[in-house]
Amino acid sequence: MNALPAEQRECIHLMFYEDLSIAETADIQQCSENTVKTRLFHARRKMKISLDRQTRWQMKA
Repeated sequence: MNALPAEQRECIHLMFYEDLSIAETADIQQCSENTVKTRLFHARRKMKISLDRQTRWQMKA
């Protein structure tokens, strides 16, 4: 999570740790709901890539 840009990290935190809705997250981040959805999409994609790399690295070791 630390490798994510601040807006994406905050978005993930608000949605999954604070259990807020997309609308509530958009209000806090002062952006549109579509922007929240886009930030979530990119954040999840980046985390998946990072986890895939770590998993492959651990399997080689």
